[in-house]
Amino acid sequence: MEILNVITLSIPIFFLMIGTEIAVDIYKKTKTYRVNDSISNLTAGVLQQSYGFVAAAIRAAVFAACYTYFGIFKDIFTADKWWVWIGMFFLVDFVYYWFHRASHRIALLWTGHVVHHQSEEYNLTVALRQSILQGIYSAPWIAIYGVLGIDYKVVVVSMGLNTVLQFWVHTQHIDKLPRWLEYFLNTPSHHRVHHGRNPQYIDKNYAGALIIWDRMFGTFEPEKEKVVFGITVAPKTWNPFYGQFSTLRDLTQTARQRGFKNGIRTLLHPPGWCPENDTIDLSFENREKYDPIIPKAKTVLALGIFTSATVMVSYYLFQITHLSMGVKIALIAISSIALYLVGKLLDQANRESI
Repeated sequence: MEILNVITLSIPIFFLMIGTEIAVDIYKKTKTYRVNDSISNLTAGVLQQSYGFVAAAIRAAVFAACYTYFGIFKDIFTADKWWVWIGMFFLVDFVYYWFHRASHRIALLWTGHVVHHQSEEYNLTVALRQSILQGIYSAPWIAIYGVLGIDYKVVVVSMGLNTVLQFWVHTQHIDKLPRWLEYFLNTPSHHRVHHGRNPQYIDKNYAGALIIWDRMFGTFEPEKEKVVFGITVAPKTWNPFYGQFSTLRDLTQTARQRGFKNGIRTLLHPPGWCPENDTIDLSFENREKYDPIIPKAKTVLALGIFTSATVMVSYYLFQITHLSMGVKIALIAISSIALYLVGKLLDQANRESI
């Protein structure tokens, strides 16, 4: 059964909107883009799409098992009913809210979601800064739809649409919208708050498409003071694999050092939890953005390599059903090496990036 891949089909639109925002940014001289940061964001997205088949296979297996053994309403929640699609729009957004909230409040899940928050800028490329691990971590939430017996086509398309609808909120060029829209929609203003590392903004506004869930469950925070973007401890490297996996490495090392009981608690408590005084470290520091200066020639070379890798992965995504396994592996391997080299070039031999 061939299912519409909403995210893959939206890639040209994403890049068109990014190009438009860059043009507006240059015209207004607002400097919301940096070449190295933007390439890093897009590199994370390209990697996530390259290895997305792993998470997709796990989610499909979990869904199939739950649908087969439970599938409570499988004869009712079928793809040929219009009201099922409308209901799924709200259900997917509701489930996403809780998964997103858990991804901030459970340290193990945070190791996947942290990638999306690492950028110290805020523009449309940040929307594409995604994690390889997060798709795997989402499998238990997919089980909900299988247990209910919702048609898999409806699930995949609805989840893809929900993801696409979150793209436009990653911008500083749209101020607050009319109050009635701000009340129920997730808007750029609401989502800027979510990406802030200001103490009052941390763990707020988890909404996907609708902000009503945050208002209902006490996690809403309006945008008031200027948002400082990023996470409390910045990676200080453009190495894409470091960004993807270093938080998981650090968390597991810390958990092992704390012994079995506190180790388990470390994995399940919020990020930054300390067993000595049962507190969470949310320290805020004024710091300079990570922005190593490198020769323009290296920046151009990095951009060229990144573009080549992106073309390879795009070809892989759009032709995936027609390619042999050998070609797929080759495309993923070559593009991954290329993206690693891009990070090395942008880091200018920064030791932490190795």
